[in-house]
Amino acid sequence: MSHDAIALDVKQLSVRFASSNGQIHALTDVTMQVRRGETLALVGESGSGKSVTSLSLMRLLDNRAQLAGQAWVHADDTPGVDLLSLSEKQMLQMRGNRISMVFQEPMTSLNPVQRIGKQVEEALTIHAKVKRGETRTRAIELLGKVGISDPASRARQYPHQLSGGMRQRVMIAIALACEPTVLLADEPTTALDVTIQAQILHLIRKLQREAGMAVVFITHDMGVVAQIADRVAVMYGGQIVETAPTAELFAAPKHPYTKALLDSIPRPAEGGVLRGIPGQIEAIVGAPKGCRFANRCPRAESRCSIEVPVESRVNDVHSVRCHFWEKS
Repeated sequence: MSHDAIALDVKQLSVRFASSNGQIHALTDVTMQVRRGETLALVGESGSGKSVTSLSLMRLLDNRAQLAGQAWVHADDTPGVDLLSLSEKQMLQMRGNRISMVFQEPMTSLNPVQRIGKQVEEALTIHAKVKRGETRTRAIELLGKVGISDPASRARQYPHQLSGGMRQRVMIAIALACEPTVLLADEPTTALDVTIQAQILHLIRKLQREAGMAVVFITHDMGVVAQIADRVAVMYGGQIVETAPTAELFAAPKHPYTKALLDSIPRPAEGGVLRGIPGQIEAIVGAPKGCRFANRCPRAESRCSIEVPVESRVNDVHSVRCHFWEKS
């Protein structure tokens, strides 16, 4: 399959949860495409819907969640599959196979009482159908591939015996064991120091180029976005409010929320002053009304609290949901 081919095609993904106050709209009509070999950064503050999006695609939300929409994964020489239409049994064959995920904190994802090598072997046995006699050799190869030194010895260790960066490499090895078409990386470098963070970002990029994977990189760190992403989708209140190539988004953001995120990046020339965004994200209870960012937007007008903005095309590769984006 060409690297220009679409690997992940999400159409109008919506997620609702029942609560005592009514239906909580966690995601509304999330639509995005990611091509083979491309990295799409999904950015926004905590509570914006980024992790709910990834957990929805992996079908890991609990039974209270009501999902709607489509999420197609297209792999080499096989028909596309809509993840949201699969049974749980069918989805078990998809996770770790066509679509994998690297979580934010490996200590809560790795089994603390099982050796590292066995955990990688388990992924190979379940998803890749590797013969039992070959799993150990393959597991050690994978650990070496993600940059773990002396992988044969490390395979016999437990998670607590490894550093945070090493544990994250193990998680990447498990996620890549079956050469997935799509990799979801949910803030995989947040708990790491800057040096290790750079190593993990470089590793993901290197492995992506080798395998031609589509990567959805979830983060709130715009500095990380600038390093790793080809395109950016900005989320707010469970909705994508702006999508553009990375360089264009940084140079000419159109949505007030995107501008606020970029303004919040500390700049050494300005003394490293932190600029926050006043207010906070509010849960959307009941049918959404108006622009979700209206209560925090410095440019909001009466229309913004009443009328939901539609997606507008800035150009062929740049879209935005804002009534007044042309005034920016």
